Amino acid sequence: MTTAITLRNLSKRFPDPRRPEGWFTAVDSVDLDVEPEEFLTMVGPSGCGKSTILRVISGLESPTSGDIFIAGERVNQLPPKDRNIGFMFQGYALFKHMTVTENIEFGLKLRKVPPSKRRTRVADLISLVGLEGLEARQPRQLSGGQQQRVALARALASEPRLLLLDEPFGAVDAKVRQKLRVDTKKLQRELKVPTILVTHDQREALELGDRVVVMNHGRFEQIATPADVYDNPQTEFVARFIGRTNVFQTVLEEDHSILPKGTRLNVMVRPEDVLVSALPDPSEPQTPTLVGTITDYSFLGRTVRLEITLTNGTLCTVALPKGDALKKKLGLGGLVSLEIAACHAFLQGDGSNSPNGSENQEAIRSDVSDKVASP
Repeated sequence: MTTAITLRNLSKRFPDPRRPEGWFTAVDSVDLDVEPEEFLTMVGPSGCGKSTILRVISGLESPTSGDIFIAGERVNQLPPKDRNIGFMFQGYALFKHMTVTENIEFGLKLRKVPPSKRRTRVADLISLVGLEGLEARQPRQLSGGQQQRVALARALASEPRLLLLDEPFGAVDAKVRQKLRVDTKKLQRELKVPTILVTHDQREALELGDRVVVMNHGRFEQIATPADVYDNPQTEFVARFIGRTNVFQTVLEEDHSILPKGTRLNVMVRPEDVLVSALPDPSEPQTPTLVGTITDYSFLGRTVRLEITLTNGTLCTVALPKGDALKKKLGLGGLVSLEIAACHAFLQGDGSNSPNGSENQEAIRSDVSDKVASP
């Protein structure tokens, strides 16, 4: 099956006189395949190259090197108007002097679509995105959520073979943003148009994406399903960037089949994968490896978040259902023991000694996750 879009060894550099080499590499030799009907999200810190990739795909920027294929066709030399891509810009970029109808049909006019077909297409899109009754309004007369819907309808007007969304929900408040996420995902599934959405919001990337691309410094750190990105991060950057992560330190006390004795490891664990139990009598000898005091207690509705300071000074975050916190009688100032679920630990070694890759992770995580201690 032909992919919706393929990037091969794609790079983009910009002149930068402040750098010794005179160039800034925004996108650094990336490869990507987006399947037909797939909703792909791209997440990473500001300046990592996410939006640049969208602009190169759309033709608004030319690649420094590499190739772009849309539905199997190499499009490097095609101008934007001939690529048939719907692009929704950050900030929406609506024409302020045009009505909702005029904004949506603008691209159709450029393509010289007959008036009767334009009217039908615009009416269908207005109904699809829920803008009935607002056809004659200008952008200044619309809410942020309504402007987002106009921009999305305009991007879909030409029945594009690919839809690119650049931070589409950044200009609206949290409640509206959540509804727009749900509506956009439903719309994409209904239309079955392959979509790439760029965001800096981790939750948004995990919620919307069939797969998630995590970017850093112009390169792809990991491409996987939302569950795999969260539960099985392949690099320390992904483990730290996506969600909260506790970092403990340990040293291998004996040679392992993969790593030698003395290797220093960071053991990274999600807050919900740390088991916590109360220690009722602080005077008794402590056998658990990890012992600490609850220094912050936050009620978050269904869950409780604990901040625990270990005896070695390490700060650990634990998330658990509110019922468990009440049942275990966990409260501010309480002494607790911690246990790490081996199957959820992610290991990162110092320097070149790093057990990257799922097989290597599995091979040693059970050996060290129950021996975490101050180095």
